[in-house]
Amino acid sequence: MTSARRARAVAGATLLWMLAVAAPAWAVPTVTLTSPEGSPPTFSAPGSIRGTLETEEREQLRQADFSLSTKPGGEACSTDVPDDQRTLMLDNVPAADFALDVAFPCNGDYELKTIVTYDKPLAVGVSLATETYEATSRFGVAIPPNSVSGLKGSYDAAAKKVTLTWTKNPEPDVVGYRVERNPPGADGFGALGDLVSGTSVTDTLDTDEEHRYRVVAVRPGPGGSEIVGSTREADIITAGPDRPEPTVPDTTVVRAPPSASRGGSAAGGNRGGSAAQPSRGSVTTIDNGFTKDLPFDPRQTTTVPASPSPVPPEDAAVLAIDDDRAQEDDRRATLVPIAGGLALMMGAVHLRLLSKRAAEPELPVYGSTLPR
Repeated sequence: MTSARRARAVAGATLLWMLAVAAPAWAVPTVTLTSPEGSPPTFSAPGSIRGTLETEEREQLRQADFSLSTKPGGEACSTDVPDDQRTLMLDNVPAADFALDVAFPCNGDYELKTIVTYDKPLAVGVSLATETYEATSRFGVAIPPNSVSGLKGSYDAAAKKVTLTWTKNPEPDVVGYRVERNPPGADGFGALGDLVSGTSVTDTLDTDEEHRYRVVAVRPGPGGSEIVGSTREADIITAGPDRPEPTVPDTTVVRAPPSASRGGSAAGGNRGGSAAQPSRGSVTTIDNGFTKDLPFDPRQTTTVPASPSPVPPEDAAVLAIDDDRAQEDDRRATLVPIAGGLALMMGAVHLRLLSKRAAEPELPVYGSTLPR
């Protein structure tokens, strides 16, 4: 074998050995997102971007640099990876985890760019060079807007219109507000019209009854979709014509006299007195002297139908007080117990005297001459 052939044989054997032990040219690091989840990955609530970096066993990860290459435009939507989390230093490991606390002021489509720096060996124990690989990870943000607050309604009776106002939502990408109405007798709420860009709207009523209203905010979502907010029960209002107040029947107040003499009209002795009598068809309310300072409640009054006759019957419910008779009853109630007590005391004295006499011995009597 000539020297030229021997050289070619050595070169071929060396090439075969290198191909057998060297890493494949197509082996590059991989970046996999673990948060957000889903297909496609989407944030439905604020959270951190999390994932893993991994490469072939014979390769070594040295560094990873992160940034958001795609995000919604506009100054209000400006965001990116925090400065202190942009670079992740790795100690020549084949795999590593990462977490990025990114704030998302706006919904939409995002793309995370990761530049991985790693060592790619030519053979076992032999380092060929340090290379970089750029990976992109796409995800969406679809966080619902907050509930609309500060909803108020005013009614113009002449124009039969309700004007609604509310507080602007804090999200910078709100595309509008959907006003919903629940008329009397309807099963639920329905959209009043197109989205409202401002924070007020006017509704013309076709009935003389109150309506229920609520307002929800709308944000954009990934791929041009719309994300509609929710409404709390406390944020629903009622607006429209005022409900009529409850009617109160006409009443005639009959006050009981503070005192009446024996045989007076209040005691029944003079039924033709000058006391005011209720008219026919009215309702008589007996005032027992209690002062009603609380709000009116018909259940707190006592009513009796008016008598068809101008002269009240003997059992009419009119309060009367006889001071003389009351005083006489008081004196009787005081004297009767005293008299009873005196009678019992005198009886006890008589019984004691009789008992003493019965206990004394009898003196003997001999004729008519007493002993000297």
